Amino acid sequence: MILTGKAILRAIEQREIFISHFEAEHINPASVDLRLSPEVITYESFALDCRKSHAYKRHTMEDSGFLLAPGQLYLMATHEVLSTDKYVTVIDGKSSVGRLGISIHQTAGYGDPGYEGQYTLEVSCLAPVVVYPMMRICQARFHTLEGEVTSYQERGNYVSHQGPVVGPRASQCHRQWKQ
Repeated sequence: MILTGKAILRAIEQREIFISHFEAEHINPASVDLRLSPEVITYESFALDCRKSHAYKRHTMEDSGFLLAPGQLYLMATHEVLSTDKYVTVIDGKSSVGRLGISIHQTAGYGDPGYEGQYTLEVSCLAPVVVYPMMRICQARFHTLEGEVTSYQERGNYVSHQGPVVGPRASQCHRQWKQ
């Protein structure tokens, strides 16, 4: 089951869902819009290896915008920190952004219960396009769970032990291989 906009608002009020910098006007019929953080990561290497950690550069978007180029992967993040132990969070691009040829995630649009932080977006585009910090870029929907839950804090790859995960995160795929 997917929560309606009114159910999302109720869950926020009852502290079952936490969204930092929440604005009620960002609620949709069955989702809530999330904005783009100004932080951007790009990998320095052309060829990436799943068994290795990779060097990357951090960029900060100016208010005047940030040009995305086709064929480049940009790791960006939601401005908002999200957290819920009760629901599964699913992040999808807004249709208005998709109609500009922007994909906001390759495969990682899913948030396990217990995850707390900004969501990293794996952004790519089909044509050059300028994006802006704080623009509404994606939307979160919340699915109910059935059965006993193992919290993301126990088994996740991107757990922060100093509070919420902040900013975009590079791949941790290399940690899944035995050294």
